[in-house]
Amino acid sequence: MSADERYNMFRLSCKNVDITKFKRDHHLRGIVENVSKAFGLKYLKNIQKYDKNLNWERIKELNDIGNPENEISIANNIEISPTTLRYVQFALDMLYHAKKMGMKSLRIVEVGGGYGFQSVLLYEFSKLFEISIDNYQILDLLEVNHLQRSFLKKADYSKVKCLTINEYSFANDNFFISNYALGEFDREWQNIYISKVVSKISHGFCCWNFSPSNPKIHEYFKNFLDRGISIKEENPQTNCHPIKSYIISW
Repeated sequence: MSADERYNMFRLSCKNVDITKFKRDHHLRGIVENVSKAFGLKYLKNIQKYDKNLNWERIKELNDIGNPENEISIANNIEISPTTLRYVQFALDMLYHAKKMGMKSLRIVEVGGGYGFQSVLLYEFSKLFEISIDNYQILDLLEVNHLQRSFLKKADYSKVKCLTINEYSFANDNFFISNYALGEFDREWQNIYISKVVSKISHGFCCWNFSPSNPKIHEYFKNFLDRGISIKEENPQTNCHPIKSYIISW
């Protein structure tokens, strides 16, 4: 099955999702639950460097929505999915970056929100960094918005808004995020999102993964390296050698 077919089946499966077991669904799992145990252990090692008092019981409760395969043991015999640990690391990395930028309140726009878990963890961890989240919007395909709303309702986070790009309008949003999605879009869609969203937002954190048709980071980011945009290798590195994924932050 080609990548295009895989994403199309994912999109179509989001329309009639069973939120109690969606992480076992053949067409959804490869997109929303795809981190190996080996990488999960690498994420856990990075998480532990933060020395934050994470509520693993609460993380476990959220992790179990959708019935994932829990392969990694945390404290007190808590079993967690490796993919959850990636979301945990990204949430900590994003909030650390926002704190470093002197931000105390965030109005977040996320492009390509998966099933919505990143938004929940950012809310859950924000107090650890003395940051408030005043608004959160996920921009995605209509069908994927349905999956996100279903998960967010189950997690009791319905305050997160799930929209298509055509429904979005800038309103003092100050923090952009995207885990892999923006880099994987074709150039036409990258240009649309950069024009309508990224260029309007003062700070952000993006994990840039490449599509075969777009093997380089978009010129928009490289043009502003001298204005504080940082581009560094993803850690742990999830791309296939010799290609690398990168973290872009500003």
